[in-house]
Amino acid sequence: MYASAPRFASGIRQAPNGSVSYKPNEKPLTGGPSRAPYIGSQLEGADMKPFALEPNMLTMRGVFYPTGYMFLMFPTEQDARNAEHALEEDGYSGESISLLTSQDIQEKVARTVGNADIPLPSAGTEADTVRHFAQLASQGHCALMIHAPTGKETGHIMEVLKDAPISYGQKYRHLVIEDLVE
Repeated sequence: MYASAPRFASGIRQAPNGSVSYKPNEKPLTGGPSRAPYIGSQLEGADMKPFALEPNMLTMRGVFYPTGYMFLMFPTEQDARNAEHALEEDGYSGESISLLTSQDIQEKVARTVGNADIPLPSAGTEADTVRHFAQLASQGHCALMIHAPTGKETGHIMEVLKDAPISYGQKYRHLVIEDLVE
């Protein structure tokens, strides 16, 4: 399936259909990404794709729930861009990462809560999670939304970003929203 697909140094592979998988490297890499970007350098040319709210990112009630994605919030846009740069240095494609400014979160994500408080059967707290995103966005926090469908990918991303100032992090799995940051 991945015979002709590009393989990145970190073990991340992209299939022809655009899906991304992670397989640890057989041999250790020397060096690795520098943690220097967290000092506040200005990054030019980041290749993140623009965020677009798609129907498959919503529950049946229309609340934001992008299954297979991590939603990581950062105190500033520069912190989010630094994290994205670290992921790209580790081999992640900018096509699997979207930046959401505080304005994007307020205008595109927070509005999905809408009528979520109407008493309908719901197994989760997705509306409360979105309200928390909106509260942080009102304080200027930004977010990265990263496609990471497997637990290995999620763990690897969190390892790459272990020194990043993540203010709040969630992983959207089928029927479960997992806390990534305590």
